[in-house]
Amino acid sequence: NVGGEKGYQFGGLHVLFTARQAHSLTSEEAAARLPVHLQAVVTYYDPYVDARHGALFVHDSTGAIFVSVPVRPILPLRAGTVIDLSGVSGPGDYAPIVEAAHIRIIGESHVPAEAPTASLASLLTDAEEEGQWVEIGGVVHSILTSGMNVTMNVAMSDGIVRATTLKQEGVDYERLVDATVRIHGNAAPLFTKNRQMIGVHLFFPSMAEVKVDRKSTRLNSS
Repeated sequence: NVGGEKGYQFGGLHVLFTARQAHSLTSEEAAARLPVHLQAVVTYYDPYVDARHGALFVHDSTGAIFVSVPVRPILPLRAGTVIDLSGVSGPGDYAPIVEAAHIRIIGESHVPAEAPTASLASLLTDAEEEGQWVEIGGVVHSILTSGMNVTMNVAMSDGIVRATTLKQEGVDYERLVDATVRIHGNAAPLFTKNRQMIGVHLFFPSMAEVKVDRKSTRLNSS
């Protein structure tokens, strides 16, 4: 019954079988290290973006959740990899996550083709959207490359969102400056040490999740 809404008892603890169940815990509940068992598809894996841990987002039929994994070894994961994941809940820096993850690859699929459109205001105020697979739209104002990562500053109608991805060989990201784009990715909070959200970061797996609605002059001149 993996992926269903019901769990079961294990050693006196309730096993969480869906991303929604784990993500919906309070910070106090998540700190109890409840057992989590998911079958899900990887939507983003990045061993470089955070020195403390690798960044892994997974998605099942109920939603998405962040999984903390070691920076090394680099895991043979990519967007679309289907995994069987066992771990425990943790409070995370802002919202519940999965920790102490044991990951087994069970197949290959694809990231969700559709994503609900999100505004910056909804991402900042709706806790249910934290970590979820969403679509944002706006104009690319600037590009920042740092190590193995590329970040686009995207101006939405109600503010700026930073959208980060793993750098792909042969892609000229600077050509996207001034383009109007739609991007599918996992929304993550920017927060203070007191767990107060102050902004939003989007993590998208590749340029396959970027749709250009209106090309920039740089694209037109190529």
